[in-house]
Amino acid sequence: MTLWRDEALAAVNEVLTQCESNARHHRYSAEVLAAPALAGSLQRLAAERERMAEQLAYQLRAHGDLPDASDSELDSLHELGDRLMARLAARGTAVLLRERAEDERRLAAAAQLALGHAVPGDVRPQLEHIRASAQQAATQVATLVDRDA
Repeated sequence: MTLWRDEALAAVNEVLTQCESNARHHRYSAEVLAAPALAGSLQRLAAERERMAEQLAYQLRAHGDLPDASDSELDSLHELGDRLMARLAARGTAVLLRERAEDERRLAAAAQLALGHAVPGDVRPQLEHIRASAQQAATQVATLVDRDA
């Protein structure tokens, strides 16, 4: 077992943390949105991000490291802002969806950054999958914004 404590590890941990954060943001947003179709889309996306986080955490442990934990206090602050936006006029939904699309763009960027490092070969396919999935999700959520507007 090789211990790879370097920038690659930090970058992979950042992807993991972003997956966890996105999952919570998507799930919470789904709870406060009134539209069932939008909520369902975000719930499915949240479940996918949770699975990705679990897989990355497993891979990090397999390489002898413990995954970082995300900042639950910061997430709670984001959720408060989300609740306020969702309760505003109809544009609150659009603002909330734009933020979820931006979350996905941040995840894709974190995965791309991690791929630029010398990550172990068994982690690389997962990062490539996360990057592609996040890019696709950002586009899909942006489409929901356009459709909802």
